[in-house]
Amino acid sequence: MKKIYYSLCALLTGMLFYSCNNDDEPDNQGNNMPPQTVVEQFNSQFPNARNVTWEAQSDGYYTASFTTPEHPQGNTSAWFSNEGTWDMTHYEISFQQLPVAIKTAFSESTYGQPDSGWQADDEVDVLQRKGTETLYVIEVRKKENGTETEGELYYTDAGILVKEIVDIDPDDDYESYLPQQPEGGIQTWLAASKYKNAKIVDMEREDNGTEVELVYEERKVEIFFDRNQQWVYTKTEYGRAQASVPSNILEAVQACQEWQNGYTRIDDIDFYETHQGGNYYCFELENAYNDDRKVYIDENGQQLARNPEANEEQSGVPVKGDIQSLSTPTIPEPLS
Repeated sequence: MKKIYYSLCALLTGMLFYSCNNDDEPDNQGNNMPPQTVVEQFNSQFPNARNVTWEAQSDGYYTASFTTPEHPQGNTSAWFSNEGTWDMTHYEISFQQLPVAIKTAFSESTYGQPDSGWQADDEVDVLQRKGTETLYVIEVRKKENGTETEGELYYTDAGILVKEIVDIDPDDDYESYLPQQPEGGIQTWLAASKYKNAKIVDMEREDNGTEVELVYEERKVEIFFDRNQQWVYTKTEYGRAQASVPSNILEAVQACQEWQNGYTRIDDIDFYETHQGGNYYCFELENAYNDDRKVYIDENGQQLARNPEANEEQSGVPVKGDIQSLSTPTIPEPLS
């Protein structure tokens, strides 16, 4: 009986010892076991990782979840390709640890105003990605009339807001932000353009083409290509930076009928360069009641015809939705 007792104690002690010694080892059991090249790259890149577990993804990636002394707020996740290439790391920091440029940009935004009703989470998600911009994701929420709305604001290190998502998916694990490389005609066009050295923030393949988002000269730029990977338009966001707009364009805005009717606050400025629709500025104007109107001015200072109340498909100015839906957008007519 004593022999059985001692054997049982020895077995339990061995199991306990094995369990304790494997708290810091990867969980390489079953289908989650990554190739040795992945494990070696992980150990080299994250030598201080603890409590490591692996998960095999359906798209060929392996995701490691672990803790580190550098980021004690919660688990860190890292994505590796089958070949052992690191592509992205996700971890959390506190709001106070954000770069100053981001905190400044947030405080100046609609979401950062004291009377806006929006509240920012204390924790911020950070997405470090291979060969492209690091993104800082601030989650915001607002409760109004008994309904709570959640959103995500994506900033670069320089404080540029590159994406704004309202009514977010709470199960989003950021897989869609794994770095993507353009191919074919898109790659050729970008390599020959002034954006060749710009870092891509995001690339979305849609039914009617591909949209590439990047940061150039501290501004967000969206470039759209059709299904044949041919360039259709480029949209550059100026925000409220009126100093970047030519004086004749600003004079044309201040002379327009909307401005005379009290829409005298410039809330947003976008510049469109299109393959077949000409180049023009889109100004979003507001009045004292926060009503808004959009005014379109071409590079010659001529206001372009567009009914602000019309649907994009019915309008004359090929803004984003129009350009994507029309294979041969036409140059809009100036107002007489």
